[in-house]
Amino acid sequence: MRMSFDVAPDVKYLDLSQCASILNRRFYKQGIQWAVAGLTFVDSGGTANGTVTIDKLPTTWTVANAWKKSKDAWNDMNEMAMEFAEGVKPKYYDYKVHFDQTHVASNFNANLLPLGFNNTQVGEWLPAEFVIPDQGTTNVTGFNVHMIGDDNANGKGLIKGYALSRALVFNPDPRTPDISSNWISQVFNQGTNQTARVLDDLESQNDAPPYDDEYLGAGVLPTSGDGERVDEIVFRNTADRPVPGSRLRVGGFTAPCGLIRINQLSGTTLRMYVDLVPGTHRGYLCEPMEDM
Repeated sequence: MRMSFDVAPDVKYLDLSQCASILNRRFYKQGIQWAVAGLTFVDSGGTANGTVTIDKLPTTWTVANAWKKSKDAWNDMNEMAMEFAEGVKPKYYDYKVHFDQTHVASNFNANLLPLGFNNTQVGEWLPAEFVIPDQGTTNVTGFNVHMIGDDNANGKGLIKGYALSRALVFNPDPRTPDISSNWISQVFNQGTNQTARVLDDLESQNDAPPYDDEYLGAGVLPTSGDGERVDEIVFRNTADRPVPGSRLRVGGFTAPCGLIRINQLSGTTLRMYVDLVPGTHRGYLCEPMEDM
């Protein structure tokens, strides 16, 4: 229920399903939304001086649907290939994605691991790969995927791909003919311009959606593309005013896919404690991403 990590200064990624699998010696799929009771950061040396920001995948319908639609496509691709080779399906078959472009570039080998573990002690935790044919050739291209951000050379954006797969909202809606030529409404014009004015207002106001065509998290909005901010904490230790044993806590939240991004800028290694919530999903409070 409490996982411990040492977090050096840098951008770090935490995959709760991977860590739960390691610590329990039991397979937890990545495709679940985790309940996190809170995070605690401790600076035992009293030298930390700077910010630590914590981001998670946004809790939005676009994240939920982008994950589900892309997983269905991945499953269909694999099932088509396995149609006459069913025995090749791996025992720990699982759809695993990255947080953002930086996570893809560093890959899962750079994920934070529970205190005392290294990459030779944690078993196999590999990202899902998509394979598509190159148009006009006999070659194929393989790539990994990330939830937040645009496509790049390292991988494809899930929210970006989901946005491109959907129809655009009609704008304006409704599409109307020339109101001034509507003779039926003019029949009831009792010597004033009231009806024409009302219809003009209805035609021109509130007929465009109150949001942009771009999808939040697709690499365009917001431009930072960090995901959903959980919190930001600030250590203020200086040479003339050291604060030994500084301890700062972040409140509870839910983490889709169990993925958390930590931008650690305190200048020293911090001990991080992740408190989880007891529940019925193999001991934890979680829900499948399909139910998000």
